Amino acid sequence: MKKFSIFLLGALAMAASSCEDAPEPAPMQSNPQEPVLAAGDIKGVVAGALASTSVVALEDAKGKDIEVFKFTEIKDVPAGGEVFVKFQLSASSDFTGKVETIPVTMLNGVASVSSDLWNTAHINLFGKSPKEKTAYYRFPVYIAVNGSDYRYDSETYYAATGVVKETCMDAGFVIYDKYYFLSDATSWDLADAGISEFAFSHSDADVYDDPVFTFKFELTQELLDAKDGGCYWKIASQKAVETGEWNYVYGPEINGDEEFSGFLVGDGAAQAGKLTLPGKYRVTINMEAMTYDIQPITRPDWVAVPSNANGWNDSGSRLYWSNKDGKPYFCGVARVNNTDGGFKFIWDGSWFGGADGKIDAAGGNILAPVDGDELYWFTVSTDDMTYTMTPVTSIGVIGDMNGWGGQEPLTPDASLLIWSGDVNLTGNWKIRINDDWAMNYGGPDMANPTFDGDNFSGYEGLHTVAIDFTGNRPVITVTAK
Repeated sequence: MKKFSIFLLGALAMAASSCEDAPEPAPMQSNPQEPVLAAGDIKGVVAGALASTSVVALEDAKGKDIEVFKFTEIKDVPAGGEVFVKFQLSASSDFTGKVETIPVTMLNGVASVSSDLWNTAHINLFGKSPKEKTAYYRFPVYIAVNGSDYRYDSETYYAATGVVKETCMDAGFVIYDKYYFLSDATSWDLADAGISEFAFSHSDADVYDDPVFTFKFELTQELLDAKDGGCYWKIASQKAVETGEWNYVYGPEINGDEEFSGFLVGDGAAQAGKLTLPGKYRVTINMEAMTYDIQPITRPDWVAVPSNANGWNDSGSRLYWSNKDGKPYFCGVARVNNTDGGFKFIWDGSWFGGADGKIDAAGGNILAPVDGDELYWFTVSTDDMTYTMTPVTSIGVIGDMNGWGGQEPLTPDASLLIWSGDVNLTGNWKIRINDDWAMNYGGPDMANPTFDGDNFSGYEGLHTVAIDFTGNRPVITVTAK
């Protein structure tokens, strides 16, 4: 029978300890280690909770140990050696990304794990959502000999693998899928047929993974005058709307509280907050921390896109308000790269990071789709705290000279910031990006072109048309040939 050497990993090197706690590397061996175990000398199967097809409800096992594996055969182990397994969990079947290793207790060849440690691993993988999750498990085998742990067979061998459905322990709170802003400016009727108009927005993530909700509304002076100078508000959960019960409505502890941030209470103790100044507001609630934050929405003059490509300041291209109905965002062209880890946004003297289309004042650098210098068309909503970026693949002139069909191409220089080309102009025309009307510059001022502005005109014949993005604003020049 062919023999296998047990695979030396070093004492507890694969355990769930930190790098700082790892032991010193084992000294180099002068001679190869002798084979000590044969293929098939150690066998095992899942046991207990994993041997069943039932969902593992960790709440039901709280404070207990859970059997997960048992050895069915162990032979030819070196004298003094002890065989054990490790219990590894992942959210992916190929164990890419985060892998949680849960310590086991071995007794008479049976491996058990603490339900509390399993629950901690579950939360690290899936968050605190009470919903059923699918985890993947595997059991690497180890042999402890003379104070060192050795991996049996190879790094890719596992005594058992599989999938398990599990739910975490009760986190002590409920986060509902939807919340609604009740106020003098919206509605106080939980049965209001139009209450969906006052629903907080939320990301696509599970509410336990992302417990933050936002809502925007406008408070007019007219309404304040009608309400004796104050607009009162509370937060209704989906359950409150479904049942009509006010115990599931939240608010501050003090009635008439005019603070813009604080803690929310429920269970029938919620009072109404109060706003006294007209304007647009963004309300943010965190239903795990049970906090609220109300911020007036103000519009900056511009949004800059700093990165290594412009020296990490606002001296490069800026995005300006679109001034168009139905397009409430800042937009324009800017060059960025990932040399220093990406880019950020600046407005009103503050820096903003984020990721995946979301802007966050506490967020890190945002990565562009490609690492090198690239020109993008950006849209930024400082109200919704969102952004989009589209690679600029072409810029051209479109107008009467080509029947407003395909644009006459302009060519970029090495910096990608100056695009120019010879065009036989006549009548009206504009600058368009990517052959897409969602990205265009018009007039009337070529020294200050604006998104979707008026047509340019007044030039006849062959001209060199250029658009320059090196300054804060783009500049268009037309030179007769």
